[in-house]
Amino acid sequence: MRAASDSRAPAADRVRALCRAHLGYAAQSPGRYRALFERTEPNIAADSRTYPRGLAAFGLLSSALGDAVDQGTSASIDRHGDSAALWTALHGLATLPAATPGFPWPPTSTLLDRLTIGLAHLTTATGSARRR
Repeated sequence: MRAASDSRAPAADRVRALCRAHLGYAAQSPGRYRALFERTEPNIAADSRTYPRGLAAFGLLSSALGDAVDQGTSASIDRHGDSAALWTALHGLATLPAATPGFPWPPTSTLLDRLTIGLAHLTTATGSARRR
């Protein structure tokens, strides 16, 4: 994910690249992904420091979204909330198709575009928010 967070790239492109990297990691290392992100029993006593890698990855995504807002390529007014919504949706996209192979899923790239544009409030080239 660090490679996808190259600060020289436009922030909206970094948001998309980080999301693609997240899904790529889940596809290439499903066992590790499950160990990192799927729990059968929640640890209600744990705070965010219990999961430093997940917190670091979330931080990269949140930072990229904040930069997109600063660059005028995201209309987000709640950077943390929108980052958390996108993060949650990415986990669903990483796990649900494998768990429900009989469901008629649209192509992953189509779903990823809808998630990044909608939940990160990425804007079009004209600067107006694109919402579906």
